[in-house]
Amino acid sequence: MEFPVEVRYFMGPIPIALVDARGSAIGYADCASGFPQYWTVYADEAKTTPIYKLSSDNVNSFSVEWRFERPDKTPLGSIERFGRRSVWRAYYDVRVGDGLTFTVQEANPFVKLANFFVSTAPFMQVLTGGILNPTYRLSRPGGAPGLRIRKTGPTTIDATWSTARIFTIDRDGDMSDAEQEVALLSLMVVAMNEGTRG
Repeated sequence: MEFPVEVRYFMGPIPIALVDARGSAIGYADCASGFPQYWTVYADEAKTTPIYKLSSDNVNSFSVEWRFERPDKTPLGSIERFGRRSVWRAYYDVRVGDGLTFTVQEANPFVKLANFFVSTAPFMQVLTGGILNPTYRLSRPGGAPGLRIRKTGPTTIDATWSTARIFTIDRDGDMSDAEQEVALLSLMVVAMNEGTRG
């Protein structure tokens, strides 16, 4: 896998696609029909080969935890959003296995504030998609950088006329394969939760 990685959030039959810098698909995510608390990531667009399962007990809550596992139920880790702490600056804890490994924080909460005011002005919504795009940084508890995700442009329409929000994940530090696996799934969840901003 080569960075940067794109998270393409579609309004269609395959809601999320992850694609690396070479254009190679990493996975396609879809939720169980009528069950937004259960998601599956597939290796192929035809959804024949599941590679990850995501689940949450409180998807509609202000605070939410997502757990990651393989199809054989081998646990991988989790990400938890702290609602009260995230009122001003979005904040998540990421666990690889059982231990706290990373945190995810919104880099500049003033961007979302500016985004809110600009988006309420007539004909100014274009700016929110092209300029005011929040960034979220995944780092170790001590502050060592890992990955960052940002929305890289306005909602686009691809060749199949599917609208998509595009997020870009860049690598800022070193991590093991197991850590990278959970980190990518975690930032996919961040895109799901925070994607309406910018």
